[in-house]
Amino acid sequence: MKTWIGGPTGACVVAGIVNGWEAGVVGAFTGAFGVEFDVSGFYKTYNGDLTGNNVPVKVTDYSYVAGPRFNIKPLFIHALLGRDHLSGEQSGSSESQDGLAGAFGGGVEQRVSGRWSVRLSADYVFTRHNIFGGPSYTQNNFRAGAGIV
Repeated sequence: MKTWIGGPTGACVVAGIVNGWEAGVVGAFTGAFGVEFDVSGFYKTYNGDLTGNNVPVKVTDYSYVAGPRFNIKPLFIHALLGRDHLSGEQSGSSESQDGLAGAFGGGVEQRVSGRWSVRLSADYVFTRHNIFGGPSYTQNNFRAGAGIV
């Protein structure tokens, strides 16, 4: 599924609208309740000034979250918690760290033929990292996605 993330980010280095992807699996216990596992990745390269020079900074962000999903066909809502892996690279030097992640929202899945459906979704997404070993920051974003499932 093609996914976009953006919004006010405070001190996070992955700011603005960022392209990415999202994939998920749902194990249904009943028609209305299941457990969802979601993986997403976002990428951005921008000119940074971390070393006093205006050089490219490459940032990658992967989230792995899981939790309950409630279905009221064709709508669904979910509350997912897990981990986020943030990494950055500049001038051959790189840093990475893991932090807390969550996604709360939902969407609609509309069957178009046979086993194929179109999915539109929107979530409030947060991650919590202590960038460069400093104080912890919570990154508050939204993500929107569209795809065939």
